Amino acid sequence: LFAVCRNRAIDMIRKDRRMKPMTEATAATLERPSGGNDEPGAAMEAAAAQDNVALKVSGLGIRGQPWRLADNAAVIREALAIFGSGRCLFASNYPVDSLVGEYRTIIGGFREATRALAPEVVAALFHDNAARIYRVGRKQGRHPT
Repeated sequence: LFAVCRNRAIDMIRKDRRMKPMTEATAATLERPSGGNDEPGAAMEAAAAQDNVALKVSGLGIRGQPWRLADNAAVIREALAIFGSGRCLFASNYPVDSLVGEYRTIIGGFREATRALAPEVVAALFHDNAARIYRVGRKQGRHPT
């Protein structure tokens, strides 16, 4: 069923380039290293092949375990590798994320995961991409070309 829904969504995105879909819940769609099924990773790659799709990096965590960068760093790196820093943005998934960690722990993990990146890339991931994609701060009635 997942593959059928994914393929239909990709077909719709291809047909109408004006659509600007946002893929969410990264951890639900990227495979954890201990998994054996690469279908979720393939779904992310199929979505990323459409240049009008962006990724909200959120929903990271492993059920029943506290949020740790060691568990999530590979997922963050894979998300950035698949979509690129220009189409990713960090977000909280609160209050659901409170099941695995405090807000400051999760955001601190994102900050630590991006410590080696250029300042402009970090700014894009934490602010600039969201402002651009969600059109925050633009005058009403004006749309980007």
